[in-house]
Amino acid sequence: MYYKINLNNYEPKQTRIYLEFDKYKFSPYQLEAIEYELNNFQDSFGKPWKEWDMSDLKHRLENNFTILFNR
Repeated sequence: MYYKINLNNYEPKQTRIYLEFDKYKFSPYQLEAIEYELNNFQDSFGKPWKEWDMSDLKHRLENNFTILFNR
């Protein structure tokens, strides 16, 4: 099944400001908060989520990825 998207009535709107990180330089508090959010996100699936963890975050940031976090 496919859905056709109609953007004729699209109006731009202001979005939340995100924190942008491109280096693995976090305070212990930030690391704890990030780990909490990753755990919270995996709980929303109702099952363990193994695709993303803190070691992935470090690897991605050390290899030219940029991560955006909701403020």
